[in-house]
Amino acid sequence: MTWRHATDAEIAAFTSGDLPEAEAVSLALHIDECPACEARCVAEEPLADVFAAIDDPDIPADLIAQIQENLGDPPSYGPEPAIAAGLLGGAGVLLLLAGAPTDLLAGGATVLSACVTAGTVLLSRMTTPSLMTTALAGGLLLACVFAAQRIERRRSA
Repeated sequence: MTWRHATDAEIAAFTSGDLPEAEAVSLALHIDECPACEARCVAEEPLADVFAAIDDPDIPADLIAQIQENLGDPPSYGPEPAIAAGLLGGAGVLLLLAGAPTDLLAGGATVLSACVTAGTVLLSRMTTPSLMTTALAGGLLLACVFAAQRIERRRSA
């Protein structure tokens, strides 16, 4: 324990946060060891009396159930996302069959990837089958890109 107690000015500066850091650390160590200075600090805190007079709030036992009941069921999205994903995948296949350049297909895969990412963020409550369909369509388009690149390499070789 330090050899002297804190002055009233030091206690006031400490509780208001105006004491320089080095002095605040030293005083905090003293307060930890000195019950008299600790009691003076507690009494000096501006809201100590208010907080001491207020009881902790009672939390209902069924609070989680009440919150879940108020949230309700997640919204249901129709088949539109799955249809859009299927159309994008079909467009990729048609581009491949039509002999489109691989740059166009690679650009399409990039756009599809960005759309799927944005759609997933925006429609975070999308149903699992819609997400799976969208992912499959993206995978199909990517496979088309790789197939088109292989075909071009064979033609140029």
